[in-house]
Amino acid sequence: MEPVAIRPFRVEDQQKVCQLILDGLGEHFGNINEELNPDLDDIAASYAGDLFLVAEQAGVIVGCGALIYEGDGIARVQRMSVLGTFDVRVSPAPSSTASSQKLDCRAAGAS
Repeated sequence: MEPVAIRPFRVEDQQKVCQLILDGLGEHFGNINEELNPDLDDIAASYAGDLFLVAEQAGVIVGCGALIYEGDGIARVQRMSVLGTFDVRVSPAPSSTASSQKLDCRAAGAS
């Protein structure tokens, strides 16, 4: 199985990421009114200043999510979606390194 790469959102991802999110919302909630999700019309502009990431495997976008900076090194996750057919298997980090795996939003460019 090819590894999953996590990378920043690119403008050319717009259509696929928008569809991934709307499909996930539809699976979870049923019929979705796309007009109630105006941030998806221009993801790059809507999340400028925040960190929007995509997960890609073998050239296919299989997931996405945004870190919305709240200040003081704190962020919240928004718009997290995973392709419905994607098999998510996560191996836990060894306990000796788990404490060193910390997200510092300031280091990621938070203001």
